[in-house]
Amino acid sequence: MHLSKKALIIGFTIIMLLGCAGISTAYEDSQKTIEFDISHFYYNYNEVDSGTSEDSEKGWLNGMNFTFKNQDQDTKEYWQLSFNHTKDDTKYDGSYLETGTPCQSTTKDELTSIELDYGFPIAENTYFLIGLGYHYWDRVLSEDQDEKYSWLYIPIGFRWEHSFNKQLDAAIEVTAKFMMAGQMTSTITDYQDFTVDLGNKPGYKIDLPLTYHFNSNWALAITPWYEYSSIGESNMVQWYYANGFPTGYEVYEPDSSTKQNGINIGIRWDF
Repeated sequence: MHLSKKALIIGFTIIMLLGCAGISTAYEDSQKTIEFDISHFYYNYNEVDSGTSEDSEKGWLNGMNFTFKNQDQDTKEYWQLSFNHTKDDTKYDGSYLETGTPCQSTTKDELTSIELDYGFPIAENTYFLIGLGYHYWDRVLSEDQDEKYSWLYIPIGFRWEHSFNKQLDAAIEVTAKFMMAGQMTSTITDYQDFTVDLGNKPGYKIDLPLTYHFNSNWALAITPWYEYSSIGESNMVQWYYANGFPTGYEVYEPDSSTKQNGINIGIRWDF
């Protein structure tokens, strides 16, 4: 069964709204946490066709993160909602789709992720977590070319926490991300838009959060992190001129991988 992007977004939005309602009312005796971070990270995206690098997007980016967590004080299970957004530029190194002529330029990128997680203890200070996420990437290569990527994913992972003293906490969180329902829509001047279904490939993320508590309510949060994700080769579709005449070519999205590493710095409020 094929679901449209609109249906997926509507369904995901409903799930997130229900999740938010559940987070705020899930536990009678709970510890709630709000965290706001500024993120600085290196973005390294590469498309590969038949083992050869076709094009890349690279650069240091700045973004923001918002997290709301509600943890039961008795069972230690928790719900967590996170929102990440970045709007910045990368350096493109590749070629023109129409002619294959080499090209180097600046790409305007907008990256957004929304994730809802449920975690529960499986050992002392150790948690198993599972959730649902949505990722969106608007890749504006030029005034004439725009590519929009989106997919759902299921995060599954483990979190280990350690308290050094009353002021300093640390944790290690390792999460696998299983991609599904991915699509890419390409818009190019003088051609009809086309949409392809992306191949599903797993990725993973490693977070190393450090928290320094000023008092019982406020803390400084610093989180180094690394993330790897990949996209499988898509199906092929016919490519048409804007007037409806076929170009005689079939187009597709090749295999790609993205490596990101960075640090988040922010303020945490416990209440």
